[in-house]
Amino acid sequence: MDDIAPPNAPSILMKTYKPPRAENTLVIPVDHSGDGRNMSRVSTGPSSGPHLQIPSPGYLAAAQSKNLMKGLDVCVFLADKSGVEFKLEGGKMATAQEMHELVVELLELPPMARDLFALWVVSPLLEIQLKPHHVPFRVVQQWPDLLLKYSSASNKEISLDEPVLLFRRNVFFPKNKEMREVRAEECLRLLYAEAKYNVLEGRYPCSAQDCEALAGLQAVAENGTYDSNRHKPSFFK
Repeated sequence: MDDIAPPNAPSILMKTYKPPRAENTLVIPVDHSGDGRNMSRVSTGPSSGPHLQIPSPGYLAAAQSKNLMKGLDVCVFLADKSGVEFKLEGGKMATAQEMHELVVELLELPPMARDLFALWVVSPLLEIQLKPHHVPFRVVQQWPDLLLKYSSASNKEISLDEPVLLFRRNVFFPKNKEMREVRAEECLRLLYAEAKYNVLEGRYPCSAQDCEALAGLQAVAENGTYDSNRHKPSFFK
């Protein structure tokens, strides 16, 4: 399948992407150690013995505000496992709607894509479609608590789980409207990649006959119309 992202949009493959483990990275900033509110203490006083003092509430508020407004490295993956990577100023406070709008613009998708697709936070243990007002950074920070509440994962599985941001179909978008109105090639390619994944992963139950028909369509899409002189058994090995 052709690369969905236009040449001017930075893209990267999910399977080769190694997210940096930095505090200003949204891909994997999960705090598994606790509630994430440990405060740094300030040392003052004579050298004979450090005097530990908790910063004032005003100092902490100012520091927290400054930290939240720092630029954030964000990677949003697509259904075909490619992704769009960008730096977002004030990203820790950015809403799902703001990030969603940016992805739509980077991929040069038509206006309908704003309703057709949504931003998700996804891991092997849990998948959550974000509402427009949700703040992805906060959702990811709360991921261990969400897993405890909505999954049956063990503590070890939770400690190793690493969610990513995914741009895919809005589960609330009407199916009949999709079939009737979606004609843009860019949107159809994203939907096709997602449907293919769901069929292969067993999320869309299919009969053997349907699977054979879908495999035939996929073969035509990848290799062209069947040619008995070209498409011999050795061609597919």
